[in-house]
Amino acid sequence: MPSSPQFPQSRRLLPSTKALAAFEAVARLKSFTRAASELSLSQSAVSKQISALEQQLGLQLFESKRTHGIGLTPAGAQYFENVRRILADLSATTASLIASNNDMRSLRLGVPASFGSRWLIPRIGRLFEREPDITIEFATRMNTRLEPNFANLDASIEFAPEPDTNHVWRQLMPWVLTAVASKDLTRGYDLEKPENLSRVSILMHASDVPLWNEWSASASAGGTSFKTVVFETYPMVFQAAVVGLGVAIAPAALMEKELASGELVKPFPLELKSPNKCYLVYPGDRSGRKTLARFEDWLFSLDLGA
Repeated sequence: MPSSPQFPQSRRLLPSTKALAAFEAVARLKSFTRAASELSLSQSAVSKQISALEQQLGLQLFESKRTHGIGLTPAGAQYFENVRRILADLSATTASLIASNNDMRSLRLGVPASFGSRWLIPRIGRLFEREPDITIEFATRMNTRLEPNFANLDASIEFAPEPDTNHVWRQLMPWVLTAVASKDLTRGYDLEKPENLSRVSILMHASDVPLWNEWSASASAGGTSFKTVVFETYPMVFQAAVVGLGVAIAPAALMEKELASGELVKPFPLELKSPNKCYLVYPGDRSGRKTLARFEDWLFSLDLGA
């Protein structure tokens, strides 16, 4: 009689998905605090999951002594790459099964954090009014590009100069930067004249620095030295502008709230067209999914200037 598979024995080598998720998050974010926030757990709970995993493996996954940040041991680095792939495959398989059994009413959408919170979320209520049975799961990303196999996403909002994969790319809008500042700063420094920008700090996102350098070099105030303050997130740029730290050079599409309320104004006309454009991207084999098609129809029915 053929022997049966030794499932009880093999299961002893299967860590819990909670422990693997905690390990993957800490290794990727290099922080127990940020991992705990992402997983909606306490830092203590994440630490316990990591300790349990290391005890089960009989291996140390993280270096115990580092001056800055958290580092992986060689074993941890090897384990991380495999765990990340396995979790992505498991999530994709689960999402696909759920979607196929929910008549495609659920959509998992990858969205850059600032674009999601500042442009898409304020409009998403219109989608739910039009398509009340649709469920959207937002997966935010911080300055990272989409994985080539889309991991467990159905579609994603991407910023790129041109399509750079063989997926379906639909351009949603160009990406235009403008100058904004608080009313008090505008009046105090006579910022209606672009040449007076040299009197104040220029606030911008790290990704927009090359575009600003190109414009300032060719502007009428060419040769003038500008003091720049660079941030890693757009919300920090906007808040710095609101409290009067300087003039922000940033996407107008992400500052609708501040411009509408009058917290920020445009001291003079400025349009810097970023080489990046905003796209909706999805694999060709997902184009037949009903929920994706309904979301896409709604998205491109919007007045993208409003």
